[in-house]
Amino acid sequence: MKASGRRLVAYGHLEKGDARPLDGDIVFEIGSVTKVFTSLLLADMVSGPPTFEIFPEAERDCFDKVINAQFTFVTNSRGKATELILHQNGLDQHAKQIE
Repeated sequence: MKASGRRLVAYGHLEKGDARPLDGDIVFEIGSVTKVFTSLLLADMVSGPPTFEIFPEAERDCFDKVINAQFTFVTNSRGKATELILHQNGLDQHAKQIE
């Protein structure tokens, strides 16, 4: 028990291959990016064409007004998208390309 009366118990890693220790200052996101994309795909399947619009901000950045989020596409040296980052509610959710 710490002097402040708080107790911190941590186990695991931030991500595979990352040996940094977990502490009380690390922010973890609640939920997952897959829920957002699944709901968008289901809405598209039910209603036909999308009922929302994604607006470009830069070459690899765009935003959506419906879910109040920004998206960034990370590309490799050949310009191929390798990762999508969802920026929402002050957190970044990384969706790396599956090989």
